[in-house]
Amino acid sequence: MNRVAILIAALAAIALPELAAPSSASAQGCADSDAAFCASVDIRIGGGRRQRVRQAPPPPPPPRQGVVIVQPAPPPPPPRQVVVVPQHRPQRVMVVQQAPVYVPVRRAPQQRHRRFGWHGRVAGMFGNNASLGGFHTGLRIRPVPHFAIDLGIGAYGGTDYNGADRVEVPLTVDALFYLNPRRRFQVYLLAGVGTSFAATDGYIPATGDYGSRTFRYAGAEIGIGLEFRVTQAFALSTDFRAFARTRIGGDGIPEYVNEATGEVANSSVGALGSFGATVYW
Repeated sequence: MNRVAILIAALAAIALPELAAPSSASAQGCADSDAAFCASVDIRIGGGRRQRVRQAPPPPPPPRQGVVIVQPAPPPPPPRQVVVVPQHRPQRVMVVQQAPVYVPVRRAPQQRHRRFGWHGRVAGMFGNNASLGGFHTGLRIRPVPHFAIDLGIGAYGGTDYNGADRVEVPLTVDALFYLNPRRRFQVYLLAGVGTSFAATDGYIPATGDYGSRTFRYAGAEIGIGLEFRVTQAFALSTDFRAFARTRIGGDGIPEYVNEATGEVANSSVGALGSFGATVYW
């Protein structure tokens, strides 16, 4: 407490004389015209001693440190889209029912299978030095397209193996097997049996005389043929047949005699080629 009291007394002793003396104060402008803000005050205290109180300008603000933020440019706005909404008017729906059109359809005529036919052919027979020619005709029965039966009779004439004049009439029954009956060109196989009657007039080797003789034969034949159907009712055909036959009955005199070897025989083989036509109904 004593220190505070002493400090206050000292301050009072200094301040009181100054307050008692006349004083003047004037304010002047700052000599430094470049100062941003300046003010000075002259204070006269006591015996005329001037005390100048000058207020210094405020310090300049610290320089700013700029922060640069780089941002990407915003994307351009999307193009303007114009949407055209058509205004549909309700359409009138007309239902047109067309009258049925009847188109006449003609059915193709079905090929009627013809079960009967009459055929004829000319033929030549060669065998054992014989040379005969003639014709053959008969009835053809064809119950199904693949199969037919020929009942035929023929007449041939010429020279036989012994050099005598010969006339021969064969009777035959043949079975024909068609391999492709639906085609225009039809191939068939044949097999048959038959009998034949013959008469000769000439030299008889077994007796060495000349005279007339008659013969009767039984035999079989096989062959292959081709039939061309010109129309359903008419066809052309050709075939080749091989036959073998033997003499049946007789007068006991052999028919064939080999004068060089003395061999005798009553059997013969041969071939027959023919060309003909058939009419079907």
